[in-house]
Amino acid sequence: LVARIVRARAAGRPVVMAMGAHVLKVGLAPLVIDLMERGVVTHVALNSAGAIHDFEIATVGRTSENVDVQLPNGEFGFADETGRGIAEGARRGAHPEGTDEAGFGRGLGRMLLDAKPPNVHLSVPANAVRLGLGVTCHVSIGADIVHMHPASDGADLGAAALADFQHVC
Repeated sequence: LVARIVRARAAGRPVVMAMGAHVLKVGLAPLVIDLMERGVVTHVALNSAGAIHDFEIATVGRTSENVDVQLPNGEFGFADETGRGIAEGARRGAHPEGTDEAGFGRGLGRMLLDAKPPNVHLSVPANAVRLGLGVTCHVSIGADIVHMHPASDGADLGAAALADFQHVC
């Protein structure tokens, strides 16, 4: 795999890293960001849970998801700030302003860069936008905790996710 990545980059080809949420949840974002800064990874594709973990780590330094504790109490997935933040990232990705590109990944990254939360340096989407690299977030609407938040807008999620799908294609 390493040899193929080196050959691809030497030939000027892109290297896309597609990953789920646990890569970020367990604290590996600095390694992903290092690969982006070194020019090894040129595009990161996240799932929606990855966007959730990224947002929470960037804003509060940890994730709010503790399934074992929160689920029995009916509290799992009800972090208001996370729901609002993800909805704002989707809105920005669906309705880009100025020179911003459409897409959920870019909308979330730009929003975090603008907001400057305490751990923005640990955000994969924010760093991708900062570095001018590709970042996409691929959503399965209704499958993530934030989709039940009142600020969540299906039209924004759909438009931002479709833009990201088109970026990857």
